[in-house]
Amino acid sequence: MARLEILATADGNYRWCLRAGNYRMLAASAAEFADRPSCLRHVELATALAGTHPPFAQRHAGGRWGWVLADGDGLVVARSVAEYTRRAECVEAMARVVDFLVRA
Repeated sequence: MARLEILATADGNYRWCLRAGNYRMLAASAAEFADRPSCLRHVELATALAGTHPPFAQRHAGGRWGWVLADGDGLVVARSVAEYTRRAECVEAMARVVDFLVRA
């Protein structure tokens, strides 16, 4: 079962991440936030967007794949942490993250 975590960064900011049951990081916020409440509001935004703006896969340098969740203006809200060798793996990972966020 996936779980959401709020992490403190080395410079005192916060970022959220989604971890799988094996503690592997599946997704992370695309930005850092000055305080926990701002970070939690960003989680709510990602949750709302996941139901209306599906993430999309993009090819990275070296032929690997990652995904991003962006709002209607193209502002990236969340991104994959892992890179995938096949697009199909990337799409499966996107589906798991969206499923978790929509049910959250």
